[in-house]
Amino acid sequence: MLGLAAGLVVACLLAILKPGSGWLFLASGLASVSVASFLQAASDRRYLDDLSHRYEQLHDEKEILEENYQKQLAQERILLDITLNIRQSLNLSQVMETAVSEVRSLLRVNRVLIYQFQPDWRGLIVAESVSEPEFSLMGIQIEDYCFANNWDQQYRDGYIHQIDHVAIAGLDDCYRRLLQSIKVKANLVLPIRYGDSLWGLLAAHHCILPRTWRNSEVVLLTQVAEQLSIAIAQSQLLKTLQVTNQRLQDQVRIDGLTQIPNRRRFDEYFNDVWLWGCRDHTPVALLLIDVDYFKTYNDFYGHLAGDEVLRKIGLLLNSVVLRATDLVARYGGEEFVAVLPSTTLEGAQAVARRLQADLQRLQIPHNHSPVAAWVTVSIGIAVTIPTIDVALTDLIDQADKALYEAKSAGRNCIMWAESLA
Repeated sequence: MLGLAAGLVVACLLAILKPGSGWLFLASGLASVSVASFLQAASDRRYLDDLSHRYEQLHDEKEILEENYQKQLAQERILLDITLNIRQSLNLSQVMETAVSEVRSLLRVNRVLIYQFQPDWRGLIVAESVSEPEFSLMGIQIEDYCFANNWDQQYRDGYIHQIDHVAIAGLDDCYRRLLQSIKVKANLVLPIRYGDSLWGLLAAHHCILPRTWRNSEVVLLTQVAEQLSIAIAQSQLLKTLQVTNQRLQDQVRIDGLTQIPNRRRFDEYFNDVWLWGCRDHTPVALLLIDVDYFKTYNDFYGHLAGDEVLRKIGLLLNSVVLRATDLVARYGGEEFVAVLPSTTLEGAQAVARRLQADLQRLQIPHNHSPVAAWVTVSIGIAVTIPTIDVALTDLIDQADKALYEAKSAGRNCIMWAESLA
């Protein structure tokens, strides 16, 4: 502005000065200097404006880079949390709940869910995180009748279904109706695979407005789905190991011949029952059962026939005790034992008589028995209310003494001991 003002002053002087005078030459020089100063100032202003604009661009780029860096860190943190959770936890439900919660928090969407397929392609939502309760789908069984025909194989091959605007996307009518029924405006769905099968889907839903899914978000959900596949495989392996281990545990507690619990299982269960009795002040009854003249039976009929007798008596004992809390076991050789929690002497006697009556009805031939023409048993009973002052082995000793008395009395009978209390 100063250069322009000076130029105007000089122009006025030029207008009033006479031609050829020294003053005219001086004014002309001043005019040239003023114009040059004006042009230089304008050039400097444009340069400063360019620098300012470039600075703003760099600042915006820096903020974008920082934002992307923070998002990348957040995504890596989520993947690390999920991976550590998988390694540290054997609880698949906990792993899934952590995954959907972390993903929804990062993406800032209304709903993230894990959807497990049933054999008929109906879906069960097994984990969910929502921004508002109104968006929850837990407890709702979702049926997509066009899924099996249109999407199954594609998802098996790793297809990612990305929809930014459900209302205008090119979708099958049945699929659009399904999404609209569950308030989905934008949809990002990835497969969760287990082996060669499609286990389920990981889905992010925006329910208020359409949404453009960024590539980084697609990459994140892809990585999360892969981690969930690992967690599912780990969970299935754990279940297989647990079933196998349980079978092995059952085998070591089952008598191989009679297929009823063995002495080891009896010892464990009897200890538990004794503790229950101490706590509840309820009686515990114990029956020791011995097959009469079993050695003679083996000698005459052979060991295979003897084994068959033991199997039949084991099955018979299982049918005689009626409550789930009762236990019968092979005690050793031709001896069996029955543990009857919360049972009085009268109740134990009733079980013993029922056993003898049912065995008599079987009438398994035993022509070399001095007491009957068929196989019989002798039974000793002991009953007590457990206390901390009495050892559980004392009850076993009492039942064993009662059994000895039954044998001494001629076998094929029932004897019982006096109460320990």
